[in-house]
Amino acid sequence: MSSTEYTIGVGSAVAEKSTIKTDRTGYISGDDMAVTVTLKDAYDNAVSGQASRLTEEIVDVQSAQIKPGSQWTEGPDGVYQRVYQATTSGIGFKATLTLNNEQSYSSSYMVNVGSIFAENSSIVTNTSSYALGRIFKLKSL
Repeated sequence: MSSTEYTIGVGSAVAEKSTIKTDRTGYISGDDMAVTVTLKDAYDNAVSGQASRLTEEIVDVQSAQIKPGSQWTEGPDGVYQRVYQATTSGIGFKATLTLNNEQSYSSSYMVNVGSIFAENSSIVTNTSSYALGRIFKLKSL
């Protein structure tokens, strides 16, 4: 009796088995956010060689932007990592991995307001002159 040699390969990544995670649950606007994606096929096999497939349409990180110069780096076992920067403050944000029109979500995270910088701020008044001793209000933007 003889047998035929065959090869079993890895399938395409599916959202049901793949994951997306952030390195923390809280950030300050401007903080670096390490985002980790683990790609697995329907049988839990690691899917490697897919860094170029992880586009902004596939990976969406709410209230964050890709850190300039950051690229997806591939580690062992279908694990990929990229650095984003937290932007707009808020709570309940999630990162989303979309594969074949199905989604996998990270745990929720929040972004707090960062430091105030004079070059990004302004003061608005309601008139250009005030009487000596008169109280007036300033609005900081």
